[in-house]
This record gives sequence, C-alpha cells and structure tokens, in this order.
Amino acid sequence: MGLNPLSHAPDAAAALRTLTAALTADPVANPPVAGRYNRVIDALNRLPRPLSALGALVLVAFAMIDPAGFAARMAALSDMPDPLWWLIGAVMTFTFGARETHYLRNKPSAPPKPDETAPNAALDDWQSGQP
Repeated sequence: MGLNPLSHAPDAAAALRTLTAALTADPVANPPVAGRYNRVIDALNRLPRPLSALGALVLVAFAMIDPAGFAARMAALSDMPDPLWWLIGAVMTFTFGARETHYLRNKPSAPPKPDETAPNAALDDWQSGQP
C-alpha cells in the first residue's frame, strides 16, 4: 500500500491559511497605554506649530492695533545679532524637520481596498430604481 501525497492536501491548505492569517494580522492589536509623562511630552511636542501660527496672527493684530509699538518692536528685532537669528532658524528647522522625518519614516500602510464582490444593498436598491 503506497502513500498518497494528495491525502494530506486539505491539512496543508488549512495550515497555509492559518499561517497566512497569522502573518497578515495586526501585530499590535492593543498598543500599550502611554503613561502620564509620555502624554505630557506628546502634548508639548504638539505645541510649536499652533503657537507659531497663532503668534503670526497676533503680530498682524498687534500691527493693526498699535502701529507705532509694532514698528518699535520690529526695529528692536532688526538689531538682534545674526548668530541669534541662525540659532532660532536652526531650532525651528530641527523642530519641524524632525517631525516631518518621523512621519516620513512611519508612514501608515495603505487602507485595505474594499471587496468589490461584496453585496452593496444601497447600491443595488439605487440601481433597481434607475430606468
């Protein structure tokens, strides 16, 4: 009596399906909850962009409310030494550059494509009402 190699095919197919499901499953279904320190740091990391935008709007409002005071403060800024401007530029570049780099490296995966063969009751109802 010889061995039939196809007699184990259903078991192999089931094992392959199980393995495929395990490999394609989301590895982190329940990510760990961040502690208080991490939440505070995350909140601080989200502040520079909104504060920069609000600061620009405040400057525009200040220029409209008190043009003489605005001109005096801008004249004082023009007297600021160049190395300090370079330092401010470097801080801003690293702040926003690091954030952009983080998002470029950790791109979310593409959302799964919808199964086009799945029934769509709303579409079927709409199509049945069309002439």
